Amino acid sequence: MKRFFSVLTVIIIVINISSPIIFAVNESINTTITENEDEKNKQNTTNSIENKTIESTNDEKNNEESIIIGNDIDTEELNDDAQPFSNETENLIQKAQARMCVDEPFGNYIDGKIINIVGWFLCSDTSAKLKIYIDGKDTNTDISRVEREDVLRAVPGYGGRVSNPKPGFTATLDLSKVTYGNHTIKYVVLDGNGIELQKVEKTVTIDNRTKARMCVDEPSGNYIDGKIANVAGWFLCSDTSAKLKIYIDGKDTNTDISRVEREDVLRAVPGYGGRVSNPKPGFTATLDLSKVTYGNHTIKYVVLDGNGIELQKVEKTVTIDNRTKARMCVDEPSGNYIEGNTLNINGWYLCNVKSNIKLYIDNEEQKIYIPREEREDVLRAVSGYGGREYNPMPGYKITLDISKYTKGTTHKIKISIVDENNNEITTSEKQIQFFSNDIGELCLDLPTRTVFTGDNITFIGWEMSQLPDSNIKLYVDGKETKVTTKRLLREDVIAARSWRYGGKDVNPNPGYEITLNINQYNEGSHTVEIKLYSKEGKLLATKSKLISVVKNIYFGIDVSKWQYGIDWRAVKQEGVNYSIIRVGYGQTLSNKDAYFEANYNSCVQNGIPVGVYTYSYALNVEEARLEAYAVLNWLNGRNLRLPVFWDVEDKCQNNIDRDTLTAMADTFCSIIQNNGYKAGIYGNKNWLTNKLNMGYLQQKYDVWVAQYYHECTYEGRYDIWQYTSEGYLSGISGKVDCNWFYKRY
Repeated sequence: MKRFFSVLTVIIIVINISSPIIFAVNESINTTITENEDEKNKQNTTNSIENKTIESTNDEKNNEESIIIGNDIDTEELNDDAQPFSNETENLIQKAQARMCVDEPFGNYIDGKIINIVGWFLCSDTSAKLKIYIDGKDTNTDISRVEREDVLRAVPGYGGRVSNPKPGFTATLDLSKVTYGNHTIKYVVLDGNGIELQKVEKTVTIDNRTKARMCVDEPSGNYIDGKIANVAGWFLCSDTSAKLKIYIDGKDTNTDISRVEREDVLRAVPGYGGRVSNPKPGFTATLDLSKVTYGNHTIKYVVLDGNGIELQKVEKTVTIDNRTKARMCVDEPSGNYIEGNTLNINGWYLCNVKSNIKLYIDNEEQKIYIPREEREDVLRAVSGYGGREYNPMPGYKITLDISKYTKGTTHKIKISIVDENNNEITTSEKQIQFFSNDIGELCLDLPTRTVFTGDNITFIGWEMSQLPDSNIKLYVDGKETKVTTKRLLREDVIAARSWRYGGKDVNPNPGYEITLNINQYNEGSHTVEIKLYSKEGKLLATKSKLISVVKNIYFGIDVSKWQYGIDWRAVKQEGVNYSIIRVGYGQTLSNKDAYFEANYNSCVQNGIPVGVYTYSYALNVEEARLEAYAVLNWLNGRNLRLPVFWDVEDKCQNNIDRDTLTAMADTFCSIIQNNGYKAGIYGNKNWLTNKLNMGYLQQKYDVWVAQYYHECTYEGRYDIWQYTSEGYLSGISGKVDCNWFYKRY
């Protein structure tokens, strides 16, 4: 026992003597760990988080040392090296972590005095903030935080939604005082204590010189016809106070310039301050040429900065013809006779001064009211003559009772255009015979469809007349077209109509076949007339058909939740030009299509122009109105290239009368258009033909017809043809609706 106590006494003495040495070793190890960690931090500039050694006083943890260790430190390895620290006493505290991405500006060149900054960062420290430095100096730029659901979904960790309710950021960086040349921009995420957690650093060339670029779209060419000229174009400038001036022969015209949006310009021409400096890069103006002398002049368009310094100019020598003049066309009557007791004269005229139209028969003025009509085709096709400003309604339509004139006589028809002082500007004269009605009948069997591509259209039908040797002529837009008419024996027609018009002796070959080459006509609507004449030139019967000539056809699809998980990148590679996405159905807000958001965003990301449709269950005008407002709620201001279509075809609407259903469609579409979108009607051929007044609706809205057939035989006007519901495309699992688009959206 004595020996035991002796040994114990020695141990206690040794412990007392050696304790400072152990603690000294411990401290030395800590110092070594800290130095090693600092060296690691110096070597790692992108992903490591600064390691610190801190001391904390904690009653529950016996004042033991705590070590803050970053993501890149292997804590197990560190504990192995630091033997004096036991696992039981070690307190590991995770340092704040961050991740950042700068989306804009991209590239190594920044053009303009200001730039938009867009990106996102995530951080486990709720007090973290972003700083922007140029060449090491804080720019003191205001940073706005924005929601970025895509970031929260794609990047887990870093505190998640709790620490990062708005992970996105935007800012406008002022570069006006930065010198032109190369600079370093650094974006830094700092924690609440100002410690750097993450950074993005980039060397860029900053070009903040004041500069401009301009294009004058109208007037084109070197000839300006009229007393006014419409000016249109665009300019971009890094100076927000820049303005446009127009000079003629060096003198300021003091023309008012209107600025308009031009998204195409902003997308196509980078730099020059971008959207921030140029929210409305387009310009329009009306140039008064009434006091300019006839002849050659120099027009100069100049972009000036806020100090009046010329930055860019476009200069052009043009011939200005501002003489008073007019141009006129008489579409009907196209022939040299009138049948019946009514004279119908239709046509158009353009004039570069305020003017009026008068009608004369045999030099006697007819005191009648002559209504005017819109003629967009004329304004697009015929430039000059005052344009839309002087000719808002260039068409005219005359209806005159001619029963007092002797039938079979010839009369001089004169149409005169006069100015405000009744001075005659131009006239059109024609000798026309007045005839009584002769019995004749004309039928057009084919084609039934209205939209045509390719080279030719073949018209097939028959004619019968009481007068022998009658003949057929074809007119397009009021002008006779030289075509070959093939006559056909139609025994069925002779058998059915001989009782009225005579047998084979009078009508030996009543059938006809006419092939019209449409390559000579512009894309768009045209009026085709087949006219039956007697041998003496009397008009016996007329058949008219409105056709649409299409030069280019575009392929597109329409989808809903039934086509889920679409790979839109693959779809675009299949040649899809357009997509129409179901936004929802009915009037209840909860009926939003489950895949609308994903489909819309993916289409936009892949550059596919988008339209939408909603499936209707409306039973009256009020419910159609509610469906329209539901669509507007779902869209929430999104941009659409294509219209919003009202899909009407449900069996619950079968018994709604034609007028009510038409009013429902009109109500829905008018609300959509009043809110800044294009609107359209979708339906199958039967519904569009029999259940809606499409003669009225097609004048106001786009038409999307469904007919699963090798050709569309719907006889009304339409813009889109859904030709199948059983299409197959890469990127889509299962069947999909396919469509041909006959207009460029």
